[in-house]
Formats: sequence, C-alpha cells, structure tokens
Amino acid sequence: MAALQVSCVVLARKRRHWVRVVLIVCLSFVALSMVIAFLGSLAGGAPSLPAFGIACLDVAALWMVSGEKGRDWFSARGPAPEVTTS
Repeated sequence: MAALQVSCVVLARKRRHWVRVVLIVCLSFVALSMVIAFLGSLAGGAPSLPAFGIACLDVAALWMVSGEKGRDWFSARGPAPEVTTS
C-alpha cells in the first residue's frame, strides 16, 4: 500500500485523473484503518496518540486530494493561467 501511494505521489506531477482516484481509495482505506486502530487503543485503555495523529494527517490529505484544489490539480489540462495586467 505504501509503495502504491509513493508511486502515485511521484506520478501526480503528470496530472492524470486515475492517479487522483487511486490516491482517494488508498487514503480512504488508510484513514479508516488508523481511526479503527485509535478506537481499538481507546477500548484497550491505552490511547495511542501517534495513531490519532496519523489518522488526522490521512483525513487532511484525503480532504485535499478529493477537494476542489485536488480536482483542479489532477485535471488533464491543469488550472487556467492567471492573467496580470501591467
């Protein structure tokens, strides 16, 4: 899973739509797994703060990739250039 995510991050520079879809699926799986790990640590009586921190980072990354900026970045044509007048 980690190798797939690293390869998707490397391929993100090419702005392919399928890379965004794969990242969303992988990040969803990892975020859900980390939330379950944190809840399991709470149930066990020893809350895992690293699991909570990683879950928060995964949710933030998922939010960025699946949001408007992620959609603009991974579109094949890229965002429109800004026009400045002098």
